[in-house]
Amino acid sequence: MNHFKILFRYELLQHIHSMKFLTMGIFAVVFGFLSIYVQTMDYKARKNIYDEEIIKAQQTMSSATLYSQLNIPIIVPPNPLSIFAKGVDDKVGSKINISVLDVPQFENAAQKKNPFLDIFDSFDLSMLVHVLFSVMTLFLVADTIAGEREEGTLKQTFSNSVLKSQYFLAKYLGSLVILAIPLTIIYIIASLMILFDPIITLTAVNWLTVLMIYICSLVFVSIYILIGLCISARINTSSLASLSGLLVWIILVFIYPNATRYAVNTFVRIPSNDEVRAQITTLTGEIEEELESKLPKQEQRPVSYSWYSNGNYNMPTIISVTQKYNFEYNLACIQTGIPIVLTGQEGIYQAMREFKRQYAHQHKIASLLNRCLPGHLLTETASKMAGTHFQKRDLAIMNSARQYRSQILDYIRSKNGFGYAFFTQMPTHAMKDDWNQYPDDVSSLYSPNNYKKLSFDDMPVYHAQSRNIIPKNSIIDLCALIMINIVLFICGAFIFIRSDVRNKD
Repeated sequence: MNHFKILFRYELLQHIHSMKFLTMGIFAVVFGFLSIYVQTMDYKARKNIYDEEIIKAQQTMSSATLYSQLNIPIIVPPNPLSIFAKGVDDKVGSKINISVLDVPQFENAAQKKNPFLDIFDSFDLSMLVHVLFSVMTLFLVADTIAGEREEGTLKQTFSNSVLKSQYFLAKYLGSLVILAIPLTIIYIIASLMILFDPIITLTAVNWLTVLMIYICSLVFVSIYILIGLCISARINTSSLASLSGLLVWIILVFIYPNATRYAVNTFVRIPSNDEVRAQITTLTGEIEEELESKLPKQEQRPVSYSWYSNGNYNMPTIISVTQKYNFEYNLACIQTGIPIVLTGQEGIYQAMREFKRQYAHQHKIASLLNRCLPGHLLTETASKMAGTHFQKRDLAIMNSARQYRSQILDYIRSKNGFGYAFFTQMPTHAMKDDWNQYPDDVSSLYSPNNYKKLSFDDMPVYHAQSRNIIPKNSIIDLCALIMINIVLFICGAFIFIRSDVRNKD
């Protein structure tokens, strides 16, 4: 035990007095601070847009006078945990409009960014650890054993009855503690910036998630320490060990992930966005053709309007005053056409859902192929914990929006909203077949500008799906990271124990 303490203390001092560690550590902290700053500014910009959209949504709801105008935006708030693991939080849209004549789908609000800081935009903390700490760890660790072997100090160390297992463990723990210093500083900086920012608010569950992401980052750094020690135990010279570490980093971070992505895109084909849009256009055309063939034909009678507008599929949305028989004709169009539109839109939704299912399948295959990569496991685990993963952020919200739209349609039916109230507030007893029978002030009396506002106090409210404290699938990924650590530790210790402490060159 005394030997282990001495070796452990020696390893810490070696790194602390190393200009290499000091330089890389300062660079990592500075780059981490810039990354955190940009991510917090990006979050606050998206939060401001969210607040503006909420106000617009309330104004839209409060001004609705007809059920055709009922447009309920589901506005997804930006996730404050995207600072740590952005995932797809800013990529798949932030608003879904729920209405009768539109298929629910994500819309994205544009936001201005600082071009100078765009380089940091994709570097959330999990990505920073993935790219920067992996290469920094290998540069610091890959030549530690090889360097001592090359200088002859390794042979001197083992002349004092030191166990190789103690030496390897001291190297590992010393490197882990020293690399945990800049990593912890970066997470503390991020936490303090969030804690003292009045706009960003984290719940107790969020802070627990931050702690779990930090643990995942530490486990990830541990993997690269062990990779560096395996290289250093196997190679005799420090320069060759450092070069080998750089090569391993390039393979794990760039070559293999891009190769698997190319292979999956090549062999697991999914429709392009243009193909999906073309399919939706075709399905929309089929709805319009069915409407044209099934909607009632208008009689050849005089038709006058004081105010008329229509929406998608040429459905009437506002009719202030017209002949009674024309009111009846438009009512028949609504009662015949809306079921056709809703049935056809279900086909459009299924086409969109099938595309997302195929995309998720492609992503799953790519994820399986990259499951051995520490970086992939880190970013997947962090985004799942943060709730910014594709399946949680996109698919789950889309499914809940579709269910909510069904509730809204049932609500409209319960209010007879697919009757005259869909497009007019003129009561049936005031409708006249002869335009000349209307009083002179009829246009102003039933002008849409004078319509009474609808009350939606009893309308169903959208409830976002609750998020588990720690998603089960993220725990599986974290266990995979721990298993890689165990395997690498056993392999590294085995390689070193069987190696010669002398420099063979």
